[in-house]
Amino acid sequence: MYLKESLVRNIVFPLIDIANRESVLRYLDLYEKSQWWNLKELERMQEKKLRALIRHAWNNVPYYRRIFKTAFSTFKLYGCISNSVSVRNFLGCHNYIVNPHP
Repeated sequence: MYLKESLVRNIVFPLIDIANRESVLRYLDLYEKSQWWNLKELERMQEKKLRALIRHAWNNVPYYRRIFKTAFSTFKLYGCISNSVSVRNFLGCHNYIVNPHP
């Protein structure tokens, strides 16, 4: 079992990283460490990831930028976006700028 784990960690994951330009090992290390974190540390990580997701949506998806502007200007946050709203705004929901690493 140790040989298999070693091959995956030292050969397979680095090859995936190269092919996808994504760091699988970085995520694996984070998840292995975070399984032992207390609630406060987990909440801090979740908030950081949520902020990054919202920032990415604001910078790359015109539809969400409009929603966020409306929400911020009226002090009202939308908890859910219905399917019919998404369908009506389909074209604005797509990121036409290909940027896999924001």
